[in-house]
Amino acid sequence: MLSDVGKRPVSLILAFLLILIGIGITFSEVAVDAFHDVAGQVAASGGTRTEVIVANVVALVVLTGLQVVLSTLVFKGFNWARVLLLAVTSVTLVTRLAGAIVRVPGSMDIVQMSVDVLIVYALTSLSARTWTHDRRTLRRELRRKRRDAKALGA
Repeated sequence: MLSDVGKRPVSLILAFLLILIGIGITFSEVAVDAFHDVAGQVAASGGTRTEVIVANVVALVVLTGLQVVLSTLVFKGFNWARVLLLAVTSVTLVTRLAGAIVRVPGSMDIVQMSVDVLIVYALTSLSARTWTHDRRTLRRELRRKRRDAKALGA
């Protein structure tokens, strides 16, 4: 199974789906938190209510876009994207855990931390590591063959 590069492992499919679920949870959680605490954010930043809401939305869209792009690249077999996504997810998990130590975690915090742990588990599985490594090797061989073909044809 692992020697066949065309077979995408279940762990990568699950990681991709878990990331999408995590994005949905994050959107709902941040939207609720951001709009309930707009007054505090306005006072802290010195901006207007509209500026604070726009800044929150822009930050959320940028971070979500990064996660979607990385998860898509992992789904396609890019090992560097898998490693970077692992780093981003691990930092997010540690940040949430630190926040849970300082204050009582809400139910959404616990759900998001659970999803993050499952994402890390799925992306570090042997099948995910092997498959992305094999895809990288296959891409390198194809590039080398194209270069050789151009050199012979030129």
